[in-house]
Amino acid sequence: MVKLTEADKQFVKLLILDCENFHLNKKESLAYISKKLNRKISRISYYNCKKDMSDNDSFADFFSNSRWKKISRIIDNIALRNRILSSSTDTRINSHNVWNDPVFVGKYSDRFFADGYALVNETKKMSARLKSQEALSSTNFNSIPSSATIRKEYVKCGNPYCYRCKHGPYYYGYWKENGKLKKKYIGLYDPREETKKEDDELQFQS
Repeated sequence: MVKLTEADKQFVKLLILDCENFHLNKKESLAYISKKLNRKISRISYYNCKKDMSDNDSFADFFSNSRWKKISRIIDNIALRNRILSSSTDTRINSHNVWNDPVFVGKYSDRFFADGYALVNETKKMSARLKSQEALSSTNFNSIPSSATIRKEYVKCGNPYCYRCKHGPYYYGYWKENGKLKKKYIGLYDPREETKKEDDELQFQS
């Protein structure tokens, strides 16, 4: 089997990015790359190109959260694609656009758009969580005396390996009751800001 040239490797990396975007498995990826390359690519060459790409993935291994890992991988893939396109004079690379292949797109487009559908659902869930947190903050705020002092605080989680400490801000209410200092957690949002926004909107409308 013919060894890949440096230009071939760059083209194969571009094709691998197509395969990842459309969620092709190994067998499908090898078939697609071999077709575009006009010759069969060995598994070793395929994995060597993938390894070289992963070695240059700057931040994916930095995140433990799977959502941030995925976002980091997408950003790195976009950056890699731009580097390949901007640094190559190979006509195969400069003229390549997977969306110009109707057979490929027709066969695998559902997999590509599945990410979009998942992102929309995730956005809806995130929006619902934010609204729930805002409602909780408002409820807690209304349950404390109007004279209470609201403080914004940051807290440590106690994990010595946590790179995000301190966490927050969180809002707490402080007041005195029968000579004793009372404290209550309000939430992630300061309801006074929401009240101010509502007042500003009413003044603007009037």
